[in-house]
Parts: sequence; C-alpha cells; structure tokens
Amino acid sequence: MISNFKSEPTFVNAIVSNDLDHSDDLVIYEIWQGTRESWIQHELNKPYRAEYEGALTNLIDDRIVSWLEPVGEWGSTLTNVRR
Repeated sequence: MISNFKSEPTFVNAIVSNDLDHSDDLVIYEIWQGTRESWIQHELNKPYRAEYEGALTNLIDDRIVSWLEPVGEWGSTLTNVRR
C-alpha cells in the first residue's frame, strides 16, 4: 500500500522499521512536502489511503500519530533542512 504513495507529487520517503527493543512495535515514518493542513486536505482523502488506514487499524492496537518538523538533517537531503 505504501507503494501507492510513490506517485504523489508531495511524497518524499517512507520507512517501515521494527523496534529491536520492543518486538511488538512497528514504526512507520513518512516524509511529505508541505504542511500538516495541506497533507490532511490533499492526501488523507485519497482512495488508497482509506485502504492503508484500514489495514493499520487491523494491525495496530495502540497507534500514536505525530507530526514532526525537521530542524536539522545530516547525511541526506530528504527534508531539505541543513544545520
């Protein structure tokens, strides 16, 4: 389902990781261009997103959603933020 994101013009990257210290935890980190408001308005209502969100609901007991703002980046240019 994440492969559907690749064609979106504001999509930058997605990383899915297992937490080595907490085997029941899965971390999905998505990077998008724009603001939280623009993402909610333009991306959240896409048809594939409903399928993705439904799958997450079935897989995840306790979901935490955070909106992060990069303040520095080293080793890549994914966020275009440099320090």
